[in-house]
Amino acid sequence: MLPGLVCGVVALWVFTRLTGIPPDPALGGLLLIGYIVGNRGFAQLSLPGVPLLVGEFTLGVGLLLAAWRTALAKTPPVRRDRLNFFISAWLVLGCLRLPFDFATHGVVALRDSALAYYALFFFFAQTWGAAATQRRWLERCLDTAFTLAPPVFVAFVQRPDFFTGALTVGGAPLIYMKSDVQSGTLVAGAIWFLHRHATSGHRWWLALAAANLFAMVQGNSRAGLIALAAVTVALVVSRDRRILRPLCLIVSAGLLAIAVTSAIFPGHWDQTPAHRLYEWALSISDIEGARTYAAANLDDKPDNNRFRIIWWRSVMERAFSDSPWIGLGFGYDLAQDFRQSYYGNIGEEEFSARSPHNFVLTVFGRLGLAGLILLGGVISGLAALIWRNRARGDLVCHGYQNFALGLGALAIFVSALFGVVLEGPMGATLFWTALGLANSQAEKFKDPAPETTPSDSATTRA
Repeated sequence: MLPGLVCGVVALWVFTRLTGIPPDPALGGLLLIGYIVGNRGFAQLSLPGVPLLVGEFTLGVGLLLAAWRTALAKTPPVRRDRLNFFISAWLVLGCLRLPFDFATHGVVALRDSALAYYALFFFFAQTWGAAATQRRWLERCLDTAFTLAPPVFVAFVQRPDFFTGALTVGGAPLIYMKSDVQSGTLVAGAIWFLHRHATSGHRWWLALAAANLFAMVQGNSRAGLIALAAVTVALVVSRDRRILRPLCLIVSAGLLAIAVTSAIFPGHWDQTPAHRLYEWALSISDIEGARTYAAANLDDKPDNNRFRIIWWRSVMERAFSDSPWIGLGFGYDLAQDFRQSYYGNIGEEEFSARSPHNFVLTVFGRLGLAGLILLGGVISGLAALIWRNRARGDLVCHGYQNFALGLGALAIFVSALFGVVLEGPMGATLFWTALGLANSQAEKFKDPAPETTPSDSATTRA
């Protein structure tokens, strides 16, 4: 542990001296690359000899440096706007709940509280994004991560044995992709590169955006399709053509390629890419399992829908019955009733999932209606941020970039309604960081007070 820690500190010190970037945004940018490209595999890495995950280590460094800067500047890193208010209240609620739950459930409560404390990345990113050098560093990290993510994800889908068997660290895979997490992330990557194209005009950004969407379709998660639809609706409502037009062009080209490939496909029509895409999208609404699927690997989709519906219903019923206002708490087994109704007498050791594959219901189960109210405030703040930045040029305090970051955060949140995304660091770190960066320069966009003319002043005195 000690040699590795010393080498890491020295490397970080050299990097900060050469680039002028403080340690916390430097670690934050590397963390984004790790979570976007390595996903669940990278999230399992811990410091040598210390049971401390890399995400929590970065949070600790960020908290220490934030406290130091606050003491020097005598200015807290919290601003007076809607997002800062609701996210601060969200953290306070989690901190108030945790001691009582820790006394009851122990370390499990601390692990479940991650859905609350990862919001600290919002305040870190909000500070980092206000400095030009640090923001450019994070932009380059996002460029790198979203460029590497599509080929790595496609390779993982095709050859998972290589990543789980050969590419390991201490017996654990360095890269292990979760489709429900990665699907929303890839949609966010496509929006990021479409924003790059809109502000620079370079066509290679379009190719990278198309690669992210192509990789999203290669996965087995349908949450990416819903996230893409939600982002498209947001673009239409915002009346933004700079991203919407090339996005529609890429999707149309992809559908045309699927149609041509299916037309010349040598096998039966039921096995063509077009029919698979059709059944894949149609399975989203197949709650009762009334359809029969001809495409491969789609037979379990109706049961997957039923899996979620039963779990969601059991969480709502238990929370409403026992503690509707403050929830069941961190550490409570939200799968207890679900296991009985879905699996019967299956042992607890055979079912390890703890979140009902819906972030809103996880929040309701853990923090009750109080948590839902605060989460609703955060999402309303995200919607206001997207609307406020929709028409601003990129040369004016990164306004259009903030718009794209807000859309990316929206895509990740929508995908979290159908999977375990924001409960862990893989999706939560990117979501809260994107939200913080998008809000980092909001004060520069405030409209100046209207100037009063002499006639107005005379009228006022009269």
